[in-house]
Amino acid sequence: MPFERRSEKRTPGIGLIRYLDAETDSRSEHLTNFAISVNISDSGVSFLSLKPVEKKKSIKLSSDRLWDSPREGVVQWCSEVAPGSYRIGVLLMQ
Repeated sequence: MPFERRSEKRTPGIGLIRYLDAETDSRSEHLTNFAISVNISDSGVSFLSLKPVEKKKSIKLSSDRLWDSPREGVVQWCSEVAPGSYRIGVLLMQ
């Protein structure tokens, strides 16, 4: 059985996530990326994206289905799961 580092329960969650570099002006719609969430907990979220994101990169996330307001987080890992498809894990900032 693999070692589990996360202390909170993960909840499967399918929803559209919009994300962009935390240093980018949120009005820059053309720089927004879209992804599909896979699971979520109080401290993190993982999602599928067509673009990779660097580990330790700060990003802004929003989802009408998952949160009441935009969130900020730090990318913990990014793995290519198929050619041109990436699963990304983000630690959400409180």
